[in-house]
Amino acid sequence: MQPIILQGRPSFSKFRLSALQNALNATRPDLDISTIGAVDVYFIEAKKSLNGAAKERTIALLNAEKTTINNGGFFVTPRKGTISPWS
Repeated sequence: MQPIILQGRPSFSKFRLSALQNALNATRPDLDISTIGAVDVYFIEAKKSLNGAAKERTIALLNAEKTTINNGGFFVTPRKGTISPWS
């Protein structure tokens, strides 16, 4: 079964993203980065498909958006075997 991927809240403030964009452009001016973004992402591996009520409750508990992410970009995740605060 494919994991359910939900988009959460922004990971950084606009100020922090602007500072990161400026630092990247200062380091690599040839890239000319015009925008940068970062959001929390939730990967849910359920044993069975979530029905409407269970999916809505999951979205509410995580304060996530109802859409899945499929618009490009990449994910930065802990390496396999890393113990997270959620463990």
